Amino acid sequence: MRYLSHFTIVGLITASALLSGCSTASRSYNKGADLEEEQRYEEAMYSYADAFAKAPDSSLYRMRYVKVRELAADQRYKKGMGLFNKGDYASALAEFQTASTLDPSRGRFVQQAAITARLKDAQSAYNEGLDFEKTNKFKDAALSFAKAIELNPDNKDYQAAQSRVLLQRKSRLQGYELNLKSAKPINLKFRDAKIKDVFKIITQLSGINFVFDEGVKDQPVTIYLENGTFQQALDLLTNMFKLGRKIANESTVIIYAKTPEKSKQYEDLQLRTFHLNYMDAKKAVNLIRGMLQVKKVYVNEETNSVVLRDTNDVVDVVEKILDANDVPDPEVILDVEVIEVNDSNTQRLGLLLNPYSVSLGAFSPSNQLMSTTLSGASNTVVSS
Repeated sequence: MRYLSHFTIVGLITASALLSGCSTASRSYNKGADLEEEQRYEEAMYSYADAFAKAPDSSLYRMRYVKVRELAADQRYKKGMGLFNKGDYASALAEFQTASTLDPSRGRFVQQAAITARLKDAQSAYNEGLDFEKTNKFKDAALSFAKAIELNPDNKDYQAAQSRVLLQRKSRLQGYELNLKSAKPINLKFRDAKIKDVFKIITQLSGINFVFDEGVKDQPVTIYLENGTFQQALDLLTNMFKLGRKIANESTVIIYAKTPEKSKQYEDLQLRTFHLNYMDAKKAVNLIRGMLQVKKVYVNEETNSVVLRDTNDVVDVVEKILDANDVPDPEVILDVEVIEVNDSNTQRLGLLLNPYSVSLGAFSPSNQLMSTTLSGASNTVVSS
């Protein structure tokens, strides 16, 4: 009787524990059902997971968990597409990555995340280029815009920015960066007007003065230019009438007739100032002298620039040398993500659901990343 009473007590305790577990599982399941009805699918997913952990023999709990997990992933994906269509690629990428983590079995989530990551990088390169452009670092701006176009070739804004910067770089003639008063588009509509009067209008619009050599005739000109740049207006006029130009300083351009005599007078030697962004000017001069024989070269330490006077061919070679070497020091960028998982998180995880062998990686309601493997045969929790 004593042994019988002992086994009876043990049985009662075991039965009580089972009933208690079933009751707790039922409460978790009911809570999950309420959350699912409110379309709070991720929270419902964790409640169903908790219910199945406490009652692993219940196929109902397992099925509801799998169903709501798919709904949670779809919800994240739909939100990501809304952000994607608005051009908010950084936020959209986070949603697609979460959707893929919730349900790794669906390849379209991974594919969309890869597309969005590329567009996000392109957008970052474009914004970086705009910052360089504002500080007149046109070389760096051109490189950034080129990277943006490489990642997103069809973007019209990126293409326009690259064209704009390339035109601005062309304004850096013979060492001077022309100090334009305004970057607004230039509109020219003239019929039989004097060419010097047209140049006066360009002066008023751009702030750049023109000095005419005595050989330039004030001949009539008919011209139509709409929404053009300063460089386009200057190229149009000088090409139409075979005129040459030489930059005297940041705000003055000399216009002359492009005859052999005048070309020799103005183009024999070219004066160019190279403004360096990263390379030390003294090191740049040593590099130039080590590779070429130059006529005149001067270091301006205050502005970290190199002034060169030589033939056009030599100046062009020096420009290529400095472009290749005036680059920032290489950097190693580490993308580090700090993930925190505490005991309460790991206890909530977990169900490797036979026979489906479902792998789960998810965000908890507190937005902490968790990776778990769920199994009906084992309640092993793998967390990272």
